[in-house]
Amino acid sequence: MPGALQVERDLLFGRLQRLMFVRILLFTAIFGLILVLRSAGTSGTARPLATLYPVFLAFYALSALYALVARRMPNLELFILLQFAADAACISLLLLFTGGADSVFTLVYVFPILGASYLRMTTGGLVVATFDTAGYFVCLILGAAGYGQFDGDGG
Repeated sequence: MPGALQVERDLLFGRLQRLMFVRILLFTAIFGLILVLRSAGTSGTARPLATLYPVFLAFYALSALYALVARRMPNLELFILLQFAADAACISLLLLFTGGADSVFTLVYVFPILGASYLRMTTGGLVVATFDTAGYFVCLILGAAGYGQFDGDGG
């Protein structure tokens, strides 16, 4: 039976690697879209671009960390859950820094749910949907408290 468990782990690990690659591509595309929106003068981002740099740096640092430790993780299921929790936090920060509830990036919450559904079927999607809902709720509360608002031209 250990052979069957190893095959299942290898299958899950392969899916996780593909998901990590797609996550990097998607976040890079979002960063590029923010740069395009800012240069076009579109008010899709409420804060200055410099306030978004730490969010993107944290995302890329986490991605590098995931790639380095993924093979060594004894509990791949827990590792996957931690990644999706970190994704929910990064997306929530992205929304908070780009206008909160009015952000053009609210739809980004859907992608981790799809990824979790790909990895762990319905259960994974539901768990990550819970993470994303909690992150969005916190983002709404912080936005109502005045965070995520920027008075000025956003330069």
